[in-house]
Amino acid sequence: MAAFGDADRRLISAHLEDLVGSAAMGGPSTLASRLIRFAVEEELAGRGADIHEKLVGEAALGRRPGYDTKLDRIASVIKAKLVAERLPAYYNSDGARQRVRFGLATKGFRAQIEILPERLSRTAALRYLRGLRAYDERSPAGLHVAAQELEAGLDEAGGHAESFALLADLYATLANFGSDPRLVMPLAETYSRQAIALDPRSWRGHVALASVIASVHHDWESVERHLEIALEVNAAETRAHPWYNALLVARGRAAEAAAEMEQIVYERIDLLRVPIVRADLALMLMAAGQLEQAEHVATELLADGASSLFFHLHAGLVCAAQHRFQDAIDHMQVARQHPGGLALVPSWEAFCHGRLGNQSEAERLRREVEGGSGWISCFFRSAAAVGVGQFEEAIALLEQGLRDGEPLLLWAGSWPFYEPLRQNPAFRALLNRNGLRTNTN
Repeated sequence: MAAFGDADRRLISAHLEDLVGSAAMGGPSTLASRLIRFAVEEELAGRGADIHEKLVGEAALGRRPGYDTKLDRIASVIKAKLVAERLPAYYNSDGARQRVRFGLATKGFRAQIEILPERLSRTAALRYLRGLRAYDERSPAGLHVAAQELEAGLDEAGGHAESFALLADLYATLANFGSDPRLVMPLAETYSRQAIALDPRSWRGHVALASVIASVHHDWESVERHLEIALEVNAAETRAHPWYNALLVARGRAAEAAAEMEQIVYERIDLLRVPIVRADLALMLMAAGQLEQAEHVATELLADGASSLFFHLHAGLVCAAQHRFQDAIDHMQVARQHPGGLALVPSWEAFCHGRLGNQSEAERLRREVEGGSGWISCFFRSAAAVGVGQFEEAIALLEQGLRDGEPLLLWAGSWPFYEPLRQNPAFRALLNRNGLRTNTN
């Protein structure tokens, strides 16, 4: 018997349900469906070698115990039709793109289970690789290029679950990079569910779906379940750990998240080469109140040449959390020089100027934010409102952002920028309604 891990078993079970529910099989109650289900389930249970004709007839096809297989050949007849007609009809139609293939041994009734490797056409493969490369840049422009490449390759992607999963992950990420979550999160949910339907082992599909469920539906049990599947399938993956630890932060367990993330990053030298992972670590340390460590990580990033908009923004946020507002403004000024920076940097400049007491400059920057074209994140707008002391407006913006599904607001209870709101009853009620926690409750 082939050894199947938990992820393979989920893939096989999902395929079995698709097969027996198909038109080619005539539905789950037909004798052919009952036979193949019994054979596959016995194989997964480790009893495949023990299957024989009489057992199939009695356990799967409704024959009485002890019936005579010489007089009643029902099992052999159904097997012959299943192998010659039903399975080929399914795998030439609805099941053509499935990675799992079922059959029955030539002699006897033992199930044969094969999991095929994922395949892409040359064109789709090139588009996938270009999309992945652009995605890894983690810039607004790069993410949009990645979306275009991946969308263009979907028609040829067939059953390549990873193409759908990467597109889902990309759209969920765009919600953190200035795109309207009301537009991108439904796409992320659709593509992640398609990826999981194609391959229940798709770690990236589960990560993307977890981010959508957390941001839009606030169903924390489902979030944790999908992230645990992702980590079970690929415990080394860099995208799964930050999202799992982000869940811990949202639930008021920032110190635990930061400790686990720090251990993972510094135990694996390959992760030290991934700037976005170290940036995530800096933010988790900041959320946990470990500001010196957060500054150390952010400073290391810049010293190592990670100079994009978001790494300067991260460094500025850490400075702001330490109440070093002028240093934060200096980083924001550098971030402004990068493509995509103008849409979000003024919000944080307004926050810092307001906290420094430069009210006129803070108000000017806030007007710049509110007067911008297109959709503007409620997260950024609420930060500017806090900076100028408009706390009720900030809470209203937070409520709107959580309703719209902004992922960055999942840390509303832990972001140090909302410190002036922490004891506000309306703010605390807002967190409770969405299942969010501070690191003090």
